[in-house]
Amino acid sequence: MLKKIKYKIWLPFLLPLLFALFGLLFAFIGFSEFYNVAIKNQGSAYAFGGGYQWYYESESIYWKYNLVDGTLFLIAAVFTIVSIIKKNKRMFAAGAMGIFILFFIMMLNAKSAPYE
Repeated sequence: MLKKIKYKIWLPFLLPLLFALFGLLFAFIGFSEFYNVAIKNQGSAYAFGGGYQWYYESESIYWKYNLVDGTLFLIAAVFTIVSIIKKNKRMFAAGAMGIFILFFIMMLNAKSAPYE
């Protein structure tokens, strides 16, 4: 039979880890978009100048937005990882809140598109 898992041990470790992985995922997405447009010059694959979000106005705005977005998510994820290592609940709360706020702002940017 399966033994009962002690939730007091796993939950305080699992929740910060999930937040950190979530932040790292969005940091990777932001940096990969920056890499594709700014470094590999694959901006022709994107529809810039259309009626999309504000950061689709031009290639330079798009890669700068994704660079800043990826950097902020990386900082918040590293902050959360440090809180796991130090076992500091206040640091975790700050890192998780930072990731949540960044995600919320990112979703607000996506919703602000003037769709035609």
